[in-house]
Amino acid sequence: SQLWSETIINEKIFDALYDIENIKSKLRSNYPDFTFVSEKGDISEAFCIESYDLTKAPTGKSGFDATTKDGKTVSIKFLWEINKYRAIALSGGSNRKEYAYKDADLLLVLGRDEYTGKISTIFNGPLEFLEPYIKGGPVHPRIEVRNLKKIYPFVPKEQRLKVIKYPLPDATPIYYPKDLNQLFDIPSK
Repeated sequence: SQLWSETIINEKIFDALYDIENIKSKLRSNYPDFTFVSEKGDISEAFCIESYDLTKAPTGKSGFDATTKDGKTVSIKFLWEINKYRAIALSGGSNRKEYAYKDADLLLVLGRDEYTGKISTIFNGPLEFLEPYIKGGPVHPRIEVRNLKKIYPFVPKEQRLKVIKYPLPDATPIYYPKDLNQLFDIPSK
């Protein structure tokens, strides 16, 4: 009957969860320091730690995910679904510490480029470049993706994390008239 066939089809979607769990088990054996509970976030952290030769921060560390060889702290973020209005949270969802994001010296944001569909670097650099654009208060600060993309080209190469292996392309910047006015200090009418 109709109801029976709909139930079978709807139950099959859960088969994907078993596939995901099998993949997570394989990832856990290759990267035992990660739980892969938050799959996309953990995968991007493992990728960044390997690509930029970083050291993973202790699990549950507030404000940053890894450290560089010279002791700088790095917050790693990943966006799978990107649109120009979306913002990333600079502190974890369970964070209660004010200004926890300031414990990171550098921010590294990867995500799918909405133009190419490929994984790209959205931002790589010191948090100080972003301060004027951070919204949301001291506990749950956030920054819009379009601001990350417009500021990133202005971060000097020597202030970015240096990729050791697996380089990614830079995301396509997005500029709007108000952004151009802000960037080039054009007075508004």
